[in-house]
Amino acid sequence: MTAAQPQTDEEWRDWLRLSRSRNVGPIAFQALLKRYGSAAAALEAVPHLAGRGGRSFALAPRGAAEEELLAGAKIGARPLALGGAEYPPLLAQIPDPPPFLWLLGRGELLTRPAVAVVGTRNASALGLRFTQGLARALSEAGLVVVSGMAEGIDRAAHGGALQGGTAAVLGRTTSIRAAMKTSTPSSRSKARSSPRRRPAGRLARRISPAATASSPGCASARW
Repeated sequence: MTAAQPQTDEEWRDWLRLSRSRNVGPIAFQALLKRYGSAAAALEAVPHLAGRGGRSFALAPRGAAEEELLAGAKIGARPLALGGAEYPPLLAQIPDPPPFLWLLGRGELLTRPAVAVVGTRNASALGLRFTQGLARALSEAGLVVVSGMAEGIDRAAHGGALQGGTAAVLGRTTSIRAAMKTSTPSSRSKARSSPRRRPAGRLARRISPAATASSPGCASARW
C-alpha cells in the first residue's frame, strides 16, 4: 500500500466510502489507490470506469459513510486502514486484506501470536468443556485465541481464553452496537469491518469491552 494513510475526517470518509462501493473489493481498492494516489481521487475516477470490462461500479453514498463513522465513534471503536500502524500484521500478509477495519478494545492483542478455534453452534456438553479447556491452555501458553463470537464452540473458545486474551472476528454485516452493553475493560479484542447488525447479545457483552476489530484478522476483525 503506497497511498498516504487517512488523517482527517474527510480522508477517513473517502477511504471508507471507496471500500464500501460496489465491485470495489480489496484488490480493486489497492489498485485504485496505486493508480490515483488517494481515495478521494479514486472516488472521482470510479464513475468514469463504469462499464469497462463488463464491470459495473457504484459509489457508496457519502452520507452512509459519514453515518458509519459517527456510529463507530459513538461506541468507542476506532477505524484502521490497511498499511497503518495498528492494522493486524498477519492479516496484512494475505493476498486480499480488507482495506478498512473497525477496532474495539485492546489493539495490541492483534499483534500477538494467535490461533483460531472455531466449530459448530450445536456442540455437545463434552465438546464445549473440551473447547473451553483447550482455549484456556492455549491462552496460558501466550496465544491469543481467535474465534467468531457465535454460540457453541466459538463461545466456549472465547470464554476459556478471557483471562489471557481473545479476539472476535466479525463479518461485514455484523454490528458492534449490542456488544457495548458493558464498559469494564478486559482481555478481549474484536475486529469487524462495519458497525451495523447485532451479534449474539450475551456473548457480545463478554467479548466487547476488551478488543474488537471489524474485518478479519489475526485476532479479530470486520470488513
